[in-house]
Amino acid sequence: MSKCRHSTIVSSYADISTAHPDFIYRDNFETGLSPEQEEKLKGVNRNPPRLPKELCRACGWNTSHELMSSYLPRVRINYTTRSAGLWQLGTEWMLWDRINNNRVGNDYITWQFLRDHNVQNIPLVKEMRVISAPTDPVHLTLMSRAKGVPLGDIWYTLGRREKKTYRSQLAAALREMRQFTAPYPQKVDGSPLFDCVVGTCVRASNTCKTIGKTKEEWFDSLAEELRRGLSNRYRKENATFIEEKLQELRDNFPDYGTCVLTHTDLHFDNLIVDPEEEKIVAIIDWEGAGFYPWWMETYCTPGNSFDLHRPMFQEFYGDKDFYITKIYNPLQEVHGFWGRAFAQHSDDYDIWLRPKFCECQPFGGLVQKSHWNSGVKHEMKVRRENYGRLSSDGIVLPAAWAGLLEMFEKACE
Repeated sequence: MSKCRHSTIVSSYADISTAHPDFIYRDNFETGLSPEQEEKLKGVNRNPPRLPKELCRACGWNTSHELMSSYLPRVRINYTTRSAGLWQLGTEWMLWDRINNNRVGNDYITWQFLRDHNVQNIPLVKEMRVISAPTDPVHLTLMSRAKGVPLGDIWYTLGRREKKTYRSQLAAALREMRQFTAPYPQKVDGSPLFDCVVGTCVRASNTCKTIGKTKEEWFDSLAEELRRGLSNRYRKENATFIEEKLQELRDNFPDYGTCVLTHTDLHFDNLIVDPEEEKIVAIIDWEGAGFYPWWMETYCTPGNSFDLHRPMFQEFYGDKDFYITKIYNPLQEVHGFWGRAFAQHSDDYDIWLRPKFCECQPFGGLVQKSHWNSGVKHEMKVRRENYGRLSSDGIVLPAAWAGLLEMFEKACE
């Protein structure tokens, strides 16, 4: 499921006319309403029902809240992804609401590591606190809001000088990050890194696979899926042929080299900037961070943000031809065969269909069970011919889902 990003504009909610310009103001009951205002208020029901009726399934707002108080919420949804949501709490704080499946919390762990090491060139949010207990079913992380806008909001309006300024600050942050090293891939607390690079699985959080301490360990953890992917690609079941091809992939799999502290998602929107000061005020979303092979940061950089990173490529990653031929291409090849294994999970395609949000806004999406349930089983038992078409993200969908996808695409036309 795709990420849904909402506006980063935050209102103080103290000035009602600014926060809610659709509200109609009357200075006293002696002042009448204009015909336009009367028309806007036509049909509004101000009589509470006998029992409260829920008006919003997202926040629980009901008719009693709407009719019996002057309260206006200062808590707003800002961003959603899979089964997690980021909420604005007034103007100063943000709250991550995630399922606690013992696979989240790396954002805070990495932030604390960097704070403890008193980093000078890696801008961070000022405060971050985990406010849930380890055994709670929900993982709640409170953090102060970085005052600024995502760099992506302004990048294409900037001139060369401004872009150079931001690149220089990012380069300084990368230099300091890469001074932190480890003998093998791991999170900053020493726990294993989930494989969000090659052995990727779309699940409630992170993936089924972890990155091994050696490249051989990592590759071996993928071997079963790669054998299936090779068989599907070449339409052969010959074990000797498959093992020969697997060995070629193994031989070309890139060496780790030095493992350095890596963010893994340094795209425009994770860099919060102050346009007036031309300054990066915070690098956010460290959930995937850890000690990775020295080449991982550029490998994980989204293509639409490469314009930001390109001028500093040689400083951090060396010869581009070497990187392409010895690192990028071999990883892409392995990832391609991984995808052809069509690995799934025991409840990958179980969904709940939301009813329409309300009568006036008849939108209703899907809730995917595998995004909520961490107890799924990783397997490769579904044959390729059971699948239907490709989604816009290149994910192979089963026939039952293909029909739903077509229905949603038609509704969006």
